[in-house]
Amino acid sequence: MKTKIFIDFDGTIFDTDSFKALIWSTLAKSGFSYSNIEKAYEIACSDYRYSPVKQLDLLSEMELGDRATAHYLLQRLYHQAKDMIFEDAIQFLRAVDREKFGLYLLSMGDKDFQRVKIVSSSISHYFDNVYLTDEQKWLYLDELVGQSDPFIFIDDRGDSVQNVAKKFANSLAIEINRIGQQSDPMEPTVEFGNIAISNFTQLGELIDRFEIHSK
Repeated sequence: MKTKIFIDFDGTIFDTDSFKALIWSTLAKSGFSYSNIEKAYEIACSDYRYSPVKQLDLLSEMELGDRATAHYLLQRLYHQAKDMIFEDAIQFLRAVDREKFGLYLLSMGDKDFQRVKIVSSSISHYFDNVYLTDEQKWLYLDELVGQSDPFIFIDDRGDSVQNVAKKFANSLAIEINRIGQQSDPMEPTVEFGNIAISNFTQLGELIDRFEIHSK
């Protein structure tokens, strides 16, 4: 039986910081102030269901700006999503032994926003399935795996990795901390001490060792 690998999207495969910078620039060019852009972002993230449209709606309540132009330009940003995929992630997805491993994309957030980013990124074909959820991943995984199932989980959120590791004793939960990527403002700032990597080139030895152990 193949070992399942669940891979996060934002900050793990997708350069969220660069895409966020494009959103900020678009909103600023549409007449909104950076201070209010940041405030609207923090509010839009408070329920873990951020989307640029939600941020724009909040901004429009805070100050006068060109909402129609901003909305149009935000939709056009998705054309650049392909350029936001980390190259080492693509190399890993192409090279991983599909006879041994099943690949599953697992993304939490506003489902419409996550879906359009993933589709625009043209990476869905690398995965056996794409799962979108608006609840915490360690809870959603109950629908996908059993408590004692061996699987691999990769995410940039330390709290998600820690909770998956605690809840699923036979899992290998790995935290990816990409150099230069900022943490989610809603993520706890506690240091969890998880197994950590900085890129996908470090994954090979880890998953091969786990695959042998889990047989």
